[in-house]
Amino acid sequence: MTQIERLLEAPDGEMTGGGTMRPAFTDQSLGWEELIKPLSAGEIAALRAEREGERLALLDWVRSGGNQAAYDADDYTWANSPSSIPISAAYLASESGDSATAARRIRIRSLITDRCVTCHGEHGRHDIARFISLETYEQLQPHLQPEIATSDGRPWLIAALVGLYPLALISGPAFYFTSHPASARRVLLATTFAALGGMSACWLAGRPASYAIYVLLVSFAVAAVGALAQTIASLAEILKTVRR
Repeated sequence: MTQIERLLEAPDGEMTGGGTMRPAFTDQSLGWEELIKPLSAGEIAALRAEREGERLALLDWVRSGGNQAAYDADDYTWANSPSSIPISAAYLASESGDSATAARRIRIRSLITDRCVTCHGEHGRHDIARFISLETYEQLQPHLQPEIATSDGRPWLIAALVGLYPLALISGPAFYFTSHPASARRVLLATTFAALGGMSACWLAGRPASYAIYVLLVSFAVAAVGALAQTIASLAEILKTVRR
């Protein structure tokens, strides 16, 4: 499964790389609140049905391989799409077929621009999403590739994360009782344990494949450097004492 397919299919979760992108078609789409203000409950339900048709059309393009020619031409043929599924007229170039199914021509690039690029673009609405630009096919293409499972290396990562806690608990008190300047001891200890706290929060509350993994790795690096510095400083002082 590709990342985009996974995000389009996930039924719930936050709008992150580890959650879902369904709200990008409705509640989190550009201008949604203003759009539904004058509408009745029935009209809102009809609008949601059209937006669901948009999601399914994009999903079909992704599952068909994300054809670049269709993207460049802004014209993708959604073959055998159920006629019972409505789709916003703005993205429907034409359709033909029997009463049960239809071959619809979808303005696929326009659809991606309006539902994805409003966040994932140079001037996107989302502070983090704008750094993952989807403005061109070349930028989209990596996200159209099947995701590769990386579970084989996970035990080593977990072992490293778990092993850092006892190291910090030993090196911290040892460093605190050295003769190094008090300000340096306080800063290094505070930085190390703050990084451990951030790492723990991301580990416990973060979602898989979300931005929390980057915060976790940075926190791990800071905590590891801090614990290592404390260990070296403590050992150096012990060696000095022994030599005397």
